Amino acid sequence: MATRLSAADFAHFGKKLRDREAQLREEVRESRERARREPFSRLASEAPDQEDASLAQVVVDLNSADIERDLNELHDIEEALGRIAAGTYGICLRCGEPIDRERLEAAPAAKYDRLHQELEERERGGRGMPTL
Repeated sequence: MATRLSAADFAHFGKKLRDREAQLREEVRESRERARREPFSRLASEAPDQEDASLAQVVVDLNSADIERDLNELHDIEEALGRIAAGTYGICLRCGEPIDRERLEAAPAAKYDRLHQELEERERGGRGMPTL
């Protein structure tokens, strides 16, 4: 059974979240810079045939997907930091019970305990990225 977190736990997870936030912001900056340096129009114009142009489009799409995924994770981190500030971090948003520390270590921005995370993913019908 999970227990409520202490002030030291809040500090620990706050640091983990801020460290990950900094890492993600740098990844987004690098991805945007790479996209600026290598826009699709330049990649496609260098492609000698349709297959190469298709590959150029895949590269652009993957870069955009990476940025979107990172921005979504940043949003989740901001929400988790808000829960730390409010003193509600580590509490499942569906049932109000504590989230296992092991889960928080693996996914510090977790909103739900394992059971309710699975329910959320099933209710979304598999849409979105599965989480721990």
